[in-house]
Amino acid sequence: EVVLASGEVVQLGGKIRKDTTGYSLINIMIGSEGTLGIITKITLRVILKPKYSTTLWIPFESTEQPMLQINKILNTKPTTLEFLEKDCIKAWELIKNKKHQFSEAASHLIIELTGNDKNQIEKNCSYIADTCVNNGALEVLVADTPALQDKIWGIRRNISEALTFMGKKKTSHDI
Repeated sequence: EVVLASGEVVQLGGKIRKDTTGYSLINIMIGSEGTLGIITKITLRVILKPKYSTTLWIPFESTEQPMLQINKILNTKPTTLEFLEKDCIKAWELIKNKKHQFSEAASHLIIELTGNDKNQIEKNCSYIADTCVNNGALEVLVADTPALQDKIWGIRRNISEALTFMGKKKTSHDI
């Protein structure tokens, strides 16, 4: 809740978890440091860090195969689900001067599962692995330690920079 210089009270934000369209009025207000209005009420949602985390890297023979598994994977309520095409991995290889184990795979899924019930995470990992292997996955790599997870997410974090390096123009959109 913000009170503008005119005295008008404005409600910003809402229950949408992620919104990447239009101006971010909340960030504009925060960045103005009180010059555009006074913040009078803030609602925060505090999320406790889960006890357990596992990341899966799953390469596929085609780009269609992982897309056909998405609804099944979403049933496990993954924290993160990323889709990468072969060109993304090739770009990463170019800027890092390294070879990825599955650089010839047409596409890749990165799936993160988190929670406080280790058995449920393991059950969900098995379900995802079985589903994907039975539908064109070349392999299912399981990263259940912070070091292995950092390695996977490090590759993912570098892809935007790699694609910018490879092309003359790049537009970033999150869908």
